[in-house]
Amino acid sequence: MLQQPRQTALVIEDDALMRDLVSEILRRAGYQVHEAVYGLDGMAQFTALVPELVVADVFMPGRDGIEVLRESKQRNPATGVVVISGGSPLIPRMDFLEVASKLGADAVVAKPFSPADLLAAVTPSNWDKGGKICPLNRATANVA
Repeated sequence: MLQQPRQTALVIEDDALMRDLVSEILRRAGYQVHEAVYGLDGMAQFTALVPELVVADVFMPGRDGIEVLRESKQRNPATGVVVISGGSPLIPRMDFLEVASKLGADAVVAKPFSPADLLAAVTPSNWDKGGKICPLNRATANVA
C-alpha cells in the first residue's frame, strides 16, 4: 500500500518553547516539520522547501510575521499561511491578527491557544477565502 507523502510545514517562531510546541502539534498531526527562529531564516528555508504550510509569529526580529506572510504568498500563493500572535504590551494582538487576515493569511490564532485551535487553523477546509479572521477561539471570535 502506497503512503501519501507527508505535507511539509515550516514553523517560524523566535520563542523556543512556542516553536517546539507548534512543531510538536504539527508533527503529531502528520506534518514533516521544519523550523526557523527568525523570519529571514524562515524565508531562506521557504525557498528550498516550498512548504504546503507556514506558521509564523508576528513579532520577530529582522523580518516579522507580516513580512513573512506577504513574501510567502508572493512566492507561492498555494502555500497556506497561519499567523499567530500574543500581541505586544503597547498594541492589542487582535490589531496585528486583523492586519494579517486582511493581507491574505489563511487563518490567524491568538496566543495562548490549544492544540485543537492550532489544528483547526491549519485545516484548509476551515480557511475563509474572503480574507477575514477565522473565528477559531474566544480571542478571535468577536473580530470579523
